[in-house]
Amino acid sequence: MRGFHFPSYVAYLRRALRCTRRDELLLELAVGEEFSKQRMAQLFHGLDIAAEGYRFNLLLALVCEGFAFRAVPAKFEPRLRGIIRYYRFQNTAQLVHFSRLGKVCNGHAIPLLLLKGVALRALDEKNRPRVMGDVDFAVPRASHEAVLLEAKQLGFRITHVARHAVDMRCADCCIDVHRSIFHDSPRPEAEEVIWQRARPMRAYGVAALVPCAEDLLLSLVCNEFRNVLCSDRDLQYFQWLHDCAFLLKRSPGFSWDLLLATAEQIGIAARLKPMVAILASLLPALVPGDLPRERWELNDAEAKGVGQNLIIHATSLKNWERKRLRLRACRSLRDLRHYFSTKIKYRMLKLARRWRPLRGLAISSILRKWKR
Repeated sequence: MRGFHFPSYVAYLRRALRCTRRDELLLELAVGEEFSKQRMAQLFHGLDIAAEGYRFNLLLALVCEGFAFRAVPAKFEPRLRGIIRYYRFQNTAQLVHFSRLGKVCNGHAIPLLLLKGVALRALDEKNRPRVMGDVDFAVPRASHEAVLLEAKQLGFRITHVARHAVDMRCADCCIDVHRSIFHDSPRPEAEEVIWQRARPMRAYGVAALVPCAEDLLLSLVCNEFRNVLCSDRDLQYFQWLHDCAFLLKRSPGFSWDLLLATAEQIGIAARLKPMVAILASLLPALVPGDLPRERWELNDAEAKGVGQNLIIHATSLKNWERKRLRLRACRSLRDLRHYFSTKIKYRMLKLARRWRPLRGLAISSILRKWKR
């Protein structure tokens, strides 16, 4: 592949993920589900729960609960049990309000498609709590406005409106009513195949639909692609790796071909491919080693899009790394000339704005035209 090589992007994205050695150790214990006294000792050595993020603490508490709190230092056990109780109560408080709206939608024969965390929790036979900032679900585009009106009558108020969804809040519950499954979906009409493959189930007292394993994994990793780019250490978006492991382990007939074909059909393959590469690098046992390399590598157009996202959004990159990315994204002398000419114009415009004697000169108007 010409230009920027795909593994380089994975290295930058892994750095943006900011997954520490302690995080990796916790993931190994959570995914492997095999008790190791030595690994548990390494995990708790020098651990300060107050300094860790809430996602790390909840996953740590669930891992310890699965091992019946064996090899857990006595001072940590009460706090870990309290974390589980807290999130179990928080999940219940959120899902009670969602259930009210879901039953109204059922009464009007409006289908609900559960997404992300609420779908994963519905599939978890152990009914383990999880960090849920909101309850994500999708409704048909034709019914979206009707669902918003019903939610307002139940006491929900709109807090944010995006192209793909509307955020609403009522008491302790935040819901995200999707008209489109994916953020900035290039071809929203192609998402119909996800609705067709979804299977019905009863969850939280509501008749709903849950995407098949391939479609749920696709929605999960594509959402986390944005989060990884824009995250900081406190957000700790490595939990998606554990969620992927949960889905793959409970789906023995998982089809990687269907996963990629759906992403290509919707136009989001550039988000899927680097995240699968990160998953394979951190948890290699979950991803088959015989996936066709020519299909799972970024093509030129996809690589350019990923590079632009890294340059604009990745908070973990240093200035020299951003410049290196910009230069390596240039595919020809023409691109290189455009890069340097644009850089000079923006520097001159910045100088014209800050230096008082230049503000009234014609150069500022010329630079504005250049900027356009």
